[in-house]
Amino acid sequence: MPVSYQIFADKKLIIVTYSGALTLEEIMNARKESAADPAFEPVYNVIDDVRAVLSSSINFNEIASISGKSVLNAGVKRALVVSTDLQKGMAHMYKVLSESSGHTFHIFEDYDQALAWVLDNGRDV
Repeated sequence: MPVSYQIFADKKLIIVTYSGALTLEEIMNARKESAADPAFEPVYNVIDDVRAVLSSSINFNEIASISGKSVLNAGVKRALVVSTDLQKGMAHMYKVLSESSGHTFHIFEDYDQALAWVLDNGRDV
């Protein structure tokens, strides 16, 4: 499955992992599934790990569409972890289009730095 998630209630953290050829439908299905999970809380911080995405059919309009439909509360930290220039470009586009959500976004190339950032509620990058 190109999108999977894990919820760590003790850390108030959701880790979403994307892989392979990513589509809008897969993202939307994963959002619905995670929001319906009994462990889900809309105040949890999120790591979106896209390092294993090889390609994507998602276009600008679709990114704009999903960026405005978050199931998370304002104030949530969202770390986007990337490893390629393409992933970084898409992450920046998503970040800019999602700023009205009230989430705090940061793009990382190092997973451990992303994890440290979302778990440290008193520090911002």
